Amino acid sequence: MRQAGAEDRFSYSASHATYISKSIRDRNQGNAKALYWGYRLNERKPQVGDLVCWDRDPDKVVDYDHQHLGNYSSHTDLVVSVGTDQIEVIGGNVGNSVTRRPLALSAEGYLTAGTQGGETLFAIMGCRI
Repeated sequence: MRQAGAEDRFSYSASHATYISKSIRDRNQGNAKALYWGYRLNERKPQVGDLVCWDRDPDKVVDYDHQHLGNYSSHTDLVVSVGTDQIEVIGGNVGNSVTRRPLALSAEGYLTAGTQGGETLFAIMGCRI
């Protein structure tokens, strides 16, 4: 993000929950300077540059409305392509590797909540560049 020129518009943190929660607060507060605004999965169709948000915390109920002050285990993946029935995302820091994987879209073009590999998809951070 720094190399891409996000500067102070992104909440840099090794803990993905920090910037997921901030993106949701920024949208709710109408922060026009924010690089990303957080959305429920049924509120925004994925676009290249968006981040999809995964809950990795087995001990907490985490979703768009339950952010635990950004204190939970999570992950994000970057949307790199959007098709009619799926998107492709790239994520790093998973098993010391970078992975590219498809995620299915609903007939209306939205992501749907679901679990893959112990992670639960719950939100999308819309890029505002």
